[in-house]
Amino acid sequence: MLLSRSVRQQKVSDDARIGLVLQPWKGWGTLALGARFETGVFSALWHRFVTGDSRRRAQPTSLLVTVSLFAAVLVLGILIPNTVHADWPQYGGDVRRSSAAVGAPALLHTTWATTTDLNGEQLIFEGPSAPAGFDGRVYGYAKQLTNGIFTTSKLVAIDAACGDVVFESPLARGQFDSWSAPAVDAIHRTVIIGSGASLYAIDADDGSIVWETALLRTVVNASALIVGPNNQRRIFITDFDGFGQSASLYFVNASAFDAVENPFQPGEIIWTESIGGASGATPAFTDDGLVVLAGINAPTDAPGITNGHISVYDPAAPAGNRLAWRFQLSSIGVVNEGFFGGVTINDGFVYAASYDINGSGNNSNLIKLDATDGSLAWSVACERTNAIPIVGDNDRVYISAGLDGFGSTPKVQAFDDLGASAALAWDTAVDSGFTLSVGGWTHQPVLSGDHLYVGTIPGGFPFFGAYTNLSIIDVTLSPSDPDFVVSSASGFGSSPAVCNGRLYSIGQTGMFEIGVPGDLCGADGVPDGQLDLMDVPCFVDALLHADIGAFCDAKLARHDLNMDGAFDGRDVATLTNMLIEGTP
Repeated sequence: MLLSRSVRQQKVSDDARIGLVLQPWKGWGTLALGARFETGVFSALWHRFVTGDSRRRAQPTSLLVTVSLFAAVLVLGILIPNTVHADWPQYGGDVRRSSAAVGAPALLHTTWATTTDLNGEQLIFEGPSAPAGFDGRVYGYAKQLTNGIFTTSKLVAIDAACGDVVFESPLARGQFDSWSAPAVDAIHRTVIIGSGASLYAIDADDGSIVWETALLRTVVNASALIVGPNNQRRIFITDFDGFGQSASLYFVNASAFDAVENPFQPGEIIWTESIGGASGATPAFTDDGLVVLAGINAPTDAPGITNGHISVYDPAAPAGNRLAWRFQLSSIGVVNEGFFGGVTINDGFVYAASYDINGSGNNSNLIKLDATDGSLAWSVACERTNAIPIVGDNDRVYISAGLDGFGSTPKVQAFDDLGASAALAWDTAVDSGFTLSVGGWTHQPVLSGDHLYVGTIPGGFPFFGAYTNLSIIDVTLSPSDPDFVVSSASGFGSSPAVCNGRLYSIGQTGMFEIGVPGDLCGADGVPDGQLDLMDVPCFVDALLHADIGAFCDAKLARHDLNMDGAFDGRDVATLTNMLIEGTP
């Protein structure tokens, strides 16, 4: 990996090095350059960058490359962009559950690992669960053990800068190994999560319970959907009935009471709808303001029937008229299959994948429906899964699916969307000769550009444990291509979240942050998953102004490019060489 190996010696002249670094900025800011020299910035840079400290002397071979870097920075005017936050507030990243990220890290380098709670005990997150990211913090759903016995659940908040646990909020004990993911109401700064038979709003800053609402049944594997403006903020959540027909969709108020605009108390259930049998029915939201979910069977089905359905509701409609349309698998001759996960919305269409416990191989169905009326665009055979499909920009649909045994194999499948039909493009298990183990039925990958970030399902016990590896795969290639796996790392791999160029994933021993060292600020003022010239101003600013001695281990790992345990002038030549070699 580029950032984990020693920097190679470049057989180019110092003049060539200067030209390579300065070329992108040729003709920029001549007046600013002179002004910076006149105000003495260069002398400060020279002291910090070239000497590192008073005891170190710069090597002659690194002097010109260092100066070239400073020159590029000076031409930029040492412009430090304003920081903005790119959060991952809901499962799948957004209300459409698109699972698409901009600026995921280009390599898998662990910046911090949070393994113990506030009492110094082992952190045990719900294995397949996904974290949420908001305003510099990461939130995860975890177990609380007492004498080795799972007694209660808890929401854990971690400071993304250093990986320290900020607070832990106790929740009702999760049932049936539920891996529900937290969601963030950014307007009210609360974290929303269903645990046991309660829906919670937790203060995102201090961990206090803002409100708790009792539900009719327990929540299992389903995550909240948060939509609406400040004065009419709303939450959708579904509860569990995997063996009957009594599950419900809840429409819950999140805003302050107002007699005219919002005559509901925070946490008050505005209405419920019967949705039949459901497990993991995470709702999604359309551009037309409709809520979409998928279930095991409809409330109108005969008892004991598994007849998967996708249903759309209009939140503004009166009772008895909220169901806009419903599609059932039996309408296309598919029986004994249900939907056990969420749906995604893309370009006016709904996508979902089913799970059939019988048979082997591609025994289930990937479905595409028109979001306006539920008409079928196509259905194609796929591996069984609870995961949400991911729609790429290349008319391809990806799913993580399968398990080890029961006639199934863990895998990622890609399907070409042909308009009126779909065709399997590749299958990571089959096309690799069953040598590549990625994906799984409880995993939600993330797509960033042409790269899919996907975990490896654990083998054996615990059956619902955390994923053990994370891989970056190039979706433009075939699984048989030796370059298909771009990078991989072990110790973590559960459904990731991506915030500010960094990735967060649960592992068997805790929560992990993955980032690119030196990636301090991209074009928008936040890390973007790449190391390039846009990071130079922030690198300079850190050396000039940061209290280096106060750096936590995570911050040091982001800055210490030559990995000698210190952030100083010696890292400058390493940074320059990395920029010349090419970004990771």
